[in-house]
Amino acid sequence: MKIYAHRGASANAPENTMVAFRAAHSMGAHGIELDVQMSADGELVVIHDHTLTRTSNGNGRVEDHTLVELQQLDFGGWFSPVYQGERIATLHEVLSFMAEAGMELNIELKTYPMKYDARIPLHTVEMVRSFDLMDKVILSSFDHRSLLDAKRRDARIKIGLLYSANFIGVGDYARKLDAEFVHPYYAYVDQTELQGCKRNGVSVNTWTVDEIAIAEKLREMGVTILITNKPDIMMPVVCG
Repeated sequence: MKIYAHRGASANAPENTMVAFRAAHSMGAHGIELDVQMSADGELVVIHDHTLTRTSNGNGRVEDHTLVELQQLDFGGWFSPVYQGERIATLHEVLSFMAEAGMELNIELKTYPMKYDARIPLHTVEMVRSFDLMDKVILSSFDHRSLLDAKRRDARIKIGLLYSANFIGVGDYARKLDAEFVHPYYAYVDQTELQGCKRNGVSVNTWTVDEIAIAEKLREMGVTILITNKPDIMMPVVCG
């Protein structure tokens, strides 16, 4: 089982920022999970929420701000004064760091409900390809059409189907979509569906696990990647 840092080492640093990604690398995490959206001027930026209020000193929707406007905001002070002035990361910055660090990456595509923007998956695939990181990246999303669009752009890109409810026959469904992975919330990982995924050649990655006992159980069940806010706590489960 591998350990991916959820939005970076987000228990120790402001989520989805370069400082959180560097912290995850220093902790020995195998990979990083992050979220990507598009700015008003078509730049891929790393942020989870569709609005700015929770993780910055800004307001309004991410999609209504240009990259320059987003870069003027503070994305670290909400977490701690120590990180005040931390800027929003671009996907380009992250991929440059990942290429140098040699880590793996799970990019969650955040499309707006009822307002699908195909540029997000398509531009993400193009950027991953430009860094020659196709073998190091998984694209995931709750919006499975975005993953299908990514696969149509380049069949080499690996995709993981996110879901947060009981899903009967998920292995068969994943095979039909040519998905390499499914990404259930950890409470919905069960042995029957794991076996169904195994029969279909689909691996199971899960989120967000911060308790050692749960991580150990999931490892025994055969989960491939565990996504956690606390990679420093979880790494000994794998490497200890």
